[in-house]
Amino acid sequence: MTAPSAAELLGPYRILAFIYLLGGTAALLFAVVPGTDESLRTYDVLAGLGMVVTASVLVLLGPRSRGGLALGVGIAFGSIICCLGAILVQTPQGQMLIGVGLVMLGAFAATYRPPERLVLHLCLMVGGFALAQAINPRFNTSIDLLVLGGVVVGVSLMVSRQANRLRSQALHDSLTGAFNRRGLDLMAAPVSTAVRRSGGLITVGLLDLDDFKGFNDRHGHLAGDEELTCVARCWAAEMRSGDVLARFGGDEFAVVLPGSTPEQAADLVARVRARCRARWSIGLTTWDAGEDLYAALARADHSLFEAKRSGDG
Repeated sequence: MTAPSAAELLGPYRILAFIYLLGGTAALLFAVVPGTDESLRTYDVLAGLGMVVTASVLVLLGPRSRGGLALGVGIAFGSIICCLGAILVQTPQGQMLIGVGLVMLGAFAATYRPPERLVLHLCLMVGGFALAQAINPRFNTSIDLLVLGGVVVGVSLMVSRQANRLRSQALHDSLTGAFNRRGLDLMAAPVSTAVRRSGGLITVGLLDLDDFKGFNDRHGHLAGDEELTCVARCWAAEMRSGDVLARFGGDEFAVVLPGSTPEQAADLVARVRARCRARWSIGLTTWDAGEDLYAALARADHSLFEAKRSGDG
């Protein structure tokens, strides 16, 4: 199974660390610039140093956290710093500048956090800034607060939608809509972990269309594409929400069936055959605990070969 590279794991933490460095540098500059409110100098120094230290911690320790916990904590911490600054700053321009920081944090959260987490982050950002305005009202009208809140939420939701669309395109086969190899790798790992903890079985299979090259030669590649799409559609219609279907390459598909015994998997195969007009063969095996997915798929490929040779596919 292909593991995410070190650069992929570290990337989000580097970006968030860069946002913190920008904010920390700006805070430290405000602390030394002539004309800065004396009452804010201590806060600027402490906030600036805190953000610089946080940036270092994110890069060094962030990738070791589980489930993106460090990203969530980092976003929340930055939001709290911004809201505290909005309580202390004495000008509407200063509060609006802090609002720009919230826009950056919101866009980051929209890119790297799941939608349900994004909602929590936005509630903290907008709610915290609204509370800061109630404690330290510096905007001329409440419309300014509504506009800033709308920008934070609107930009975040647009970025989230675009990020989810790009993520889906990166993990799915454009023709059939099934996962691609990368999607298979990412989906199979958490599925395996969850099932192993419960002591259940995982059945995996490898299937391909019978005489697909001959079918393409006789009917054309567009008809072949329709056959591939038909197979993927029929499998998706019969699979459960936790099952995984991935286009493995060419006319091959891999299936991962968590919690399925070989008998249950065979019943699923029979239901798909009854639904699907295309002819295909499949090999099934049990994914053993602690085994690499591709080792199990290699056994399934051997079973597929035997099924084709015996005519029992």
